[in-house]
Amino acid sequence: MTSPADAGSFSTANVGTFRTFEDDGNAFVPASGSGVHPLSAPTNRLGECVALSGPRLALGAPLDATLGPNAGAAYVYDLTRTSWLHALHAADGLAGTGGFPTLAIEGTFCPDDPFWIELDAATPSAPTFWIAGLSHQPTPLLGGTLGPTPDLFLPGLATDGAGKTLLAASMPAVVPPAVEVFLQAWVQTPSGPQGYVATDTYRMVTPL
Repeated sequence: MTSPADAGSFSTANVGTFRTFEDDGNAFVPASGSGVHPLSAPTNRLGECVALSGPRLALGAPLDATLGPNAGAAYVYDLTRTSWLHALHAADGLAGTGGFPTLAIEGTFCPDDPFWIELDAATPSAPTFWIAGLSHQPTPLLGGTLGPTPDLFLPGLATDGAGKTLLAASMPAVVPPAVEVFLQAWVQTPSGPQGYVATDTYRMVTPL
């Protein structure tokens, strides 16, 4: 059950909270999962939309302004671990005449757990470069906006014949909770304003 207009612990309306219940055979009783994400900001309406896949609960926060006014976010909660897994935010994309390339992320950011990042809807067989950073600092680049600080630069990757690239990775065990990582991919294509298009910047947060 979600309450997008609930004040949570911020004493401000529209923060949004959620509560989980389980069937004990006679009635639905409160379960251990509840509350508001500690990094969720006031007025973001956490829980406005909800999706459940197995033990993972994704709560949308359409008014989240972490990466810009009303840019939106999704916070993922693991009902088995009764803990937050990660948060996803997106902004800064640069479209060409064929639209935006996209990133899809599968898995968790728990230490040593594998996760996968897929670049899709990009130009087939095209060079790409990826930027990862520990903060979001929008900077003009190639007719668009570079979102992450360029702490890590990954060149030399290319899309396949379907316009996709798949990366597999895992968070090192030494990474502490609540670390933010920002990621963006750029694709070389004639349809881009200056020969490139870019995905949104995605903000990923390690579990709390």
